[in-house]
Amino acid sequence: MSRIVESLRHTFRHAVYRYDDLQEKGFLEGLLSDLERRLGDRAGQYEFVLYSSADNTALPDALASASPRKRVLIYISDEMSRVPRHLCDKFFAIFKCYLPSDRGLPDNLFPLPLGCTAGVADRPVRAPAERSVNVFFSGNLNRNRVPLYRELTWLRHLPCPARSVPRLMHRAGWLPRDCSRIFPASHITFTGGFQRGMSGEDYCRMLYDAKIALCPCGFVSRESFRHYEALRAGCVVISEPLPDTRFYRGSPIIVLDNWCNLRRVVQDLLREPERLQTLHHQTRKWWQDVCCEEAVARFMKDKLDLLENARSPSGEP
Repeated sequence: MSRIVESLRHTFRHAVYRYDDLQEKGFLEGLLSDLERRLGDRAGQYEFVLYSSADNTALPDALASASPRKRVLIYISDEMSRVPRHLCDKFFAIFKCYLPSDRGLPDNLFPLPLGCTAGVADRPVRAPAERSVNVFFSGNLNRNRVPLYRELTWLRHLPCPARSVPRLMHRAGWLPRDCSRIFPASHITFTGGFQRGMSGEDYCRMLYDAKIALCPCGFVSRESFRHYEALRAGCVVISEPLPDTRFYRGSPIIVLDNWCNLRRVVQDLLREPERLQTLHHQTRKWWQDVCCEEAVARFMKDKLDLLENARSPSGEP
C-alpha cells in the first residue's frame, strides 16, 4: 500500500461510516497511488488528510497536532457544495469534491471529481453499435428527479403538482416504476428508495451495454457518481446543468436546462448513429484526459508544483 493511501486511512474519522465503507475508496486510492508515483521522493514532504464533514465550521482532527510536513486536505462528501475558506490557511493545498465552481477560489483550493463507486466495476468498453440498450437509467425517485419522471409518464400532460405528490403516488403504486417503453430497447426504472433497485452487478452490466445514460440530480447535489461511471463506460451522457469546474466545463456531456426537451434530444440521437459514435469517442477521451485516476493525479501534481513555485523565493520547488 502506498504511503499516501496509508496516510488517508490514518487520518479519516467519521461518525457514520469507516474508511473501508467509502463508496469512492478505490478511485481515491488509485489516483493517490498514481500521484505518489509522479511525486517520487517529494511525496514524503506531504501529509495527506482525508476529511468528510457536514459541519461547515468544524476542523479536521489532524489539525489537533503539529506536523513537520505540508498538509494536503482531500475533502469529500459535502453535497451542500460549500467553499471551505476557513480551512485554506490551515493547509498547504485543498482538493475538494462538490465545489460549485473553480473560479474565484483561494489560490490553494482546487476541485476534485467524485469518481466511481466500488459497486460499478471497470469493464471493456464497446462501441455504441455493439450495445443493445438505447437509453438507461435506474435509481431512486428523489424530489430532484421528479421533473425527469414527469416527462417519462402521463404526468407531463397535467399541471405541475408539488414534487412530493408524484413521489407519494409512485410509492403507493399508483404511478409506474418502469418507464422503459418511452424509448425503444431501453431500460428506465425508478425505485422507491436508495439502493432498492437492481444489484450492482446488473447495474454495471446494463450501463456498459447502454448507448445513452440519463444522469439527473442526486439527493442534494447536481452531480453524482453516476456521471463519472457513465463517462468511464463510454455512454453518451445526458444531464441537468452541472457545476462550473474543469471536470465538466467543455465536456461532451449533453446538458438540458429542462427535461421537457429529453424526448426530442434522444430521438434525434438514435436517428444519428454517426453522432452517437462521435460522442462516444469524445466521452471516452474526456474520461481518459480529464477524469480518470491518472488524469486527476496529473492535475493534482501540477497544482502542488504551482504552489511550490509560487511560495519558493527562488521560484523552484
